Amino acid sequence: MNELGARVVAALARVRERVDASGDELARSYLRGLEDEAAADAFAASLRSAPGGALADPFDPAPAGPGPASTARALESLAGLGRMDAPVVEGAAAWLMSGQGADGSFRDPSLAGEDERLELTATLCGLLARTPFVRQRTLVAAAACLEAHWSVERAQAGRLATLAGYLHALSGFPAEFADEVFQWCGRELERGYRTGAFDAPSVARVFVLCESSALPGARIAREELVEGVLAAQAPDGSFAADPTLRGTLQTATALVRLVPAHERRGP
Repeated sequence: MNELGARVVAALARVRERVDASGDELARSYLRGLEDEAAADAFAASLRSAPGGALADPFDPAPAGPGPASTARALESLAGLGRMDAPVVEGAAAWLMSGQGADGSFRDPSLAGEDERLELTATLCGLLARTPFVRQRTLVAAAACLEAHWSVERAQAGRLATLAGYLHALSGFPAEFADEVFQWCGRELERGYRTGAFDAPSVARVFVLCESSALPGARIAREELVEGVLAAQAPDGSFAADPTLRGTLQTATALVRLVPAHERRGP
């Protein structure tokens, strides 16, 4: 085990203490699932879909009811565990595809602004591209919607969710305009990180969404990012960027994915 791996092990131990203190069995199941396939399967099996296939946010203490946005958050949790082929995903994918707009977008009643709707479309495009249950035309339509709304000005607007959405979507479903998007979004992601506009845990989550330890245009070394994440951890195991239970689990996922198990094991 190297020195960085040892510090990540200690950070994950603090996360476990935080999750145990929450009393949330679903969160404990998720955390176990990060490194145990049986636990990951159990977490996926524990998610229940509403009639039609929509999913509730598994870590929302006061869910407003299943919809596209909550389904996206549930699917992100399954993606973090590598369970995008779970049976519950098939129903969710079918439900989402049935509600896709004529312009390729996905909409949720809770999201009123154009930026939020576009970010949801990008997120769902990226997530659905990682399932075996999506129709190709669904991704083509979503990518066309993203292209229609793409601009350098949008990338430079300083919205991390926009950068994350485009990078995530096009890493799973590369479109013809992907090269330009990767370069602009990657550069803006790094710029936001260097200036302190984007914190390390949030940036690390983008890398995990894209299933990569490097992104075009973003000159951020894996070790540097992990150091930033570790520095953001509070004594209670949460992380300054988002101290909620969901935020803690997302950041723990980033640590596990960015620092492989062999770096966290002793000799």
